[in-house]
Amino acid sequence: LGALRAVRAAARLPPAVAMSPPAPPAYRNLLAGRFGLVIELRKTWVMVSRHLLHWPWRTAGGVIGLALSVAVLVGSLWSVGGVDYMIDYTFNRTERQDATINFLGTRPASAAQAVERLPGVLAAEPFRALGVEIGSGHVTRRIAIIGRPAAASLTRLLDTNLTRVDIPESGLLLTRSLADILRVGPGDIVNIRPLEGTRQSRPVHVSALVEGYLGLGAYMELGALQDLVAEGDQISGVNVSVDTLMQDALFARLKQTPSLGQISMQTVALQQFRATMAQNLYVMIGVLVSLAGIIAFGVVYNFSRISLSEQGREMASLRVLGFTRAEVSTLLLAEIAVLTLLAQPLGWALGFLVAFGMVEGFSSEIFTMPFVIGPEVFAYSSLVVMTAALVSGLIVRRRIDRLDMIAVLKTRE
Repeated sequence: LGALRAVRAAARLPPAVAMSPPAPPAYRNLLAGRFGLVIELRKTWVMVSRHLLHWPWRTAGGVIGLALSVAVLVGSLWSVGGVDYMIDYTFNRTERQDATINFLGTRPASAAQAVERLPGVLAAEPFRALGVEIGSGHVTRRIAIIGRPAAASLTRLLDTNLTRVDIPESGLLLTRSLADILRVGPGDIVNIRPLEGTRQSRPVHVSALVEGYLGLGAYMELGALQDLVAEGDQISGVNVSVDTLMQDALFARLKQTPSLGQISMQTVALQQFRATMAQNLYVMIGVLVSLAGIIAFGVVYNFSRISLSEQGREMASLRVLGFTRAEVSTLLLAEIAVLTLLAQPLGWALGFLVAFGMVEGFSSEIFTMPFVIGPEVFAYSSLVVMTAALVSGLIVRRRIDRLDMIAVLKTRE
């Protein structure tokens, strides 16, 4: 539409007007004339400000274009901090065990003592994973309730403020994502129907909510969960702390005892999680960073070329009067600097809104992305856009070095 409008305006020009040199722009005192403000500026900045204010819509378009580049970066780079926080929360703060041994079926609680006697095991804490159908009203979900000892230290539950939440002797702890789906909170009642054992539905009250970013989680005290299905003292596996120097001996012993099931190492799980993120999230971020750089480069390049075409004669005149190339180039680069600086706060604000909206897009019942955005996200976004703008400006600046001063000064008056 913009190109068609320009072509239409050019086609309507009479031949005599089209062949005559363009009239110089009529500048006016915008601030000082209207509001009586007296601002002492260097002549360079007076020329820059007059040119920018003389074309307000073009200036606003350049600022908005650069701001959108910053917003694209902020709206994508925040996810790196969210993933790092999710990894730290899950693997360093809550699931702090070195490995998890899952039994083939349920075993008596004495199996935890047998695991503790294995070579290299420093500490062992049993758990029970019970598949249930949990519901409130017409909303139901099939999940696994994890039963843990009340005094468990290898695995912990934390709230939003990273404060430890102790497992009560009765009642249920829900992650916030599951509580939002069921539309329940502390003190509400949910119905739990075990998918094994008696399969009788029972009401259980919600004691508290905890944070959890991987899946939909529900937790109970180990004894209370065992009583829920009336199965006796049964466990599903053991979380263990392992001496790294004795890992090979532990693996060899587990191979000789197939009834103990399989062992899952936290380090392996973390590596697999990072690999999954690298294949999906980081590739997307790379594409968006490239896109933002291209947008910033294109906006600045087009703005600079138009500005140079309008001020080419004036710049050539300054060169004839003795101004150096650097001094003349300052006029163009200063305009780019003003546009880029004005675009930063607007881009940060737009990027924050984009990032906040993308949290819902990333989150699902499989995992919830925490909204963590630090100052380094804004700094890196601005750095990328400023670099692209600088490169684009320097490319256009080379045209100033090649100005044919004599040819420009021969322009008909």
